[in-house]
Amino acid sequence: MSNLQQEFRSFLTEFDIAVRTNSANLYQFLNLTQSSNSNMLKLLFKQFPIKDIESYCGADSLIFAHLKCVESIINKNWDEASKSQQSVFLCLKQLADNDSTRWTEIPFKQAIRQLRLLANKADKYATSTKKESAHLENIYRLLQTEYGKIQRETDNGTKKQNEVYIANNMLRILFSMKNFASAMRLVNLAGIENCPISLQVTYNYYAGRFQVFGGNIDMARKRLSFTFKRCPKSKFINKRLALFCLIPLKALQAKFPKQHLLDKYNLNELKLLLNSVKQGDILTFNVELEKNMIPFLKAGIYLILEKLRKLAFRNLFKRVFQVAKVEKNIQLEKLFEYLKCLKVVESKEEMECIIANLIYSNLIKCSIASHRDILLISNNPFPNLKDLNKEKKLTL
Repeated sequence: MSNLQQEFRSFLTEFDIAVRTNSANLYQFLNLTQSSNSNMLKLLFKQFPIKDIESYCGADSLIFAHLKCVESIINKNWDEASKSQQSVFLCLKQLADNDSTRWTEIPFKQAIRQLRLLANKADKYATSTKKESAHLENIYRLLQTEYGKIQRETDNGTKKQNEVYIANNMLRILFSMKNFASAMRLVNLAGIENCPISLQVTYNYYAGRFQVFGGNIDMARKRLSFTFKRCPKSKFINKRLALFCLIPLKALQAKFPKQHLLDKYNLNELKLLLNSVKQGDILTFNVELEKNMIPFLKAGIYLILEKLRKLAFRNLFKRVFQVAKVEKNIQLEKLFEYLKCLKVVESKEEMECIIANLIYSNLIKCSIASHRDILLISNNPFPNLKDLNKEKKLTL
């Protein structure tokens, strides 16, 4: 017997003991990313086909399913890796169903995470090769069943944590699948404040993202603010993701970030666009919105940013009024000439429509006297945006 075979037999013995003795170390054997036995298994799979290794595993389907998954990953067979990890999940589920000591919680949660990641990889690979694949959809159904089962259980001290952990993975899957309708049933879980902060941050991020798509802007703003504030500083990418969606929601309240914050998190897509809103630079606003359309659409913030066009026009009119020294009223034809020179409107009718929208949104106080071709301006025609926001009169 070769040294490699002896090392493998020793590995199987320790693995089997971990399963049979309810060892808390089982998750180390099932870890697909940081296994101390990965080099040994790579050498083993080069010499022996997986079907020959099955006989070594005996009747333990969990161990063989895990080894088959590892072998599939080494060979970049993502379809088979996902299927094998499903077998691992089902074996662990059976152990968990018969478990009264909760020792299976860590490996079970680990299996769920690895299951989601492999299913996502399998679906992406299938898409790249123009094949049909439904791994994520299948995993979602498995987790949905498990989620329903946990909700029916009596609370053993960790019920809510397990419920939120599975909900987080379901939300991640639904986000990848762009299934917003199903996600809306998961975005209002009660009692998550009693869970570990890591679970709260993840849940609030995905729930907030879905609520942006669902149009619940106030709740989305609240959830994403929580995510950004409570996410550890070391998780730079995660904080940036939250901020990328949060800043446009804040901008709807006329609350703009400081320049150093945009620089710190490399939010270059938003930098010029937000500056153009503050300066009333419509041309730059249109260019930046068009140029970054794809990342904005992917983040679900394109339509949110589109609404900022009203603020940009409000600031543009404010600048025009200051330059033209307008106090009481102004001829519509004269105002149109100013805007036409700036290349922001093509007709007088378009300009009047923009002004009417600004009046409706409480962004400007004036009235259009079309029969006299005059814009009648009230005292303080540009109300303070912070005051409008406090009074909840700012409607974009």
